[in-house]
Formats: sequence, C-alpha cells, structure tokens
Amino acid sequence: MKKERYARLALLGYFVLLVAAFVFTRMDSLVGYRQEMQWYLEYYGWLPHNYVPFQTIGLYLSQLPSTIALRNLFGNILVLLPFGVLLPWGFARFRRFGPFLGVCALFCVGLEVFQRLTLTGTFDVDDIILGFIGCLAGFLVFQGLYK
Repeated sequence: MKKERYARLALLGYFVLLVAAFVFTRMDSLVGYRQEMQWYLEYYGWLPHNYVPFQTIGLYLSQLPSTIALRNLFGNILVLLPFGVLLPWGFARFRRFGPFLGVCALFCVGLEVFQRLTLTGTFDVDDIILGFIGCLAGFLVFQGLYK
C-alpha cells in the first residue's frame, strides 16, 4: 500500500511536470501560435487538424533522420511512457490490460482535445496513436518490473 502511495505522488508529479513542460516550452511562441490559430479559424472557418490515421506518421517516417521527425515521433511516445508505468503502479485496478487501455485512450484523446480547445496545438489522430504506443510501452515496462 505504501508503494502505491509513492506511485500516486509520482503520478501527480508527472502531471505537474507535463503541464509545466507544455506551458514553458511553448511560452515564447504561444501568443504567436494562438494568433496564427485564430487567423486560421477566421480565414478558413476551421482549425488545422489531421483525422487520417498514419498520415502524419508516414510523413515523419519519410523525413527520417530529420531532427523534427525524430522529435515528433519519439517525443510523443516518450512523453507518455511514464504514464504507462505510473498508472498501474499507483492503482491496482489498472494492472489489468482492459481498464488500463481505456484510461490511456481517454488520456491521449483528452490531451489532443485540450490542445484544440486552448489553441496550443493542432488535433492530430497520429499524436493519439503515438501517445497510446508510449502508454503501452510504459505498461510493458511496468509488467516487466512488477513481475
């Protein structure tokens, strides 16, 4: 039980770091980005998005070993890997694969919706896929450490 408490604190710390990294890494360009999104919305009537699975991933794969492609592909995976470890570590009910998948899916979709609503990023289904891969990789790491 004590280990779960530490894991829950670590999960809370992870969320704080995730939000801080999200805000501070975009702080200098956030105003300009929001203005660009606002212009895009006013001019086109909709925001840029990608609802086609693997469209952006395919584009990045074709640009390898570009730093931007590597950062986008592996960054989206690595940023959610800790979530995949800490969630089942902190909450026993998420050690089963089904409940874990549901929460990870909601979390990944929630991040994209948050970006869309706050105009801090574009909605991209490929980011959901990559984030989900990161969660699954974290779950596998947890399973390996737990057993």
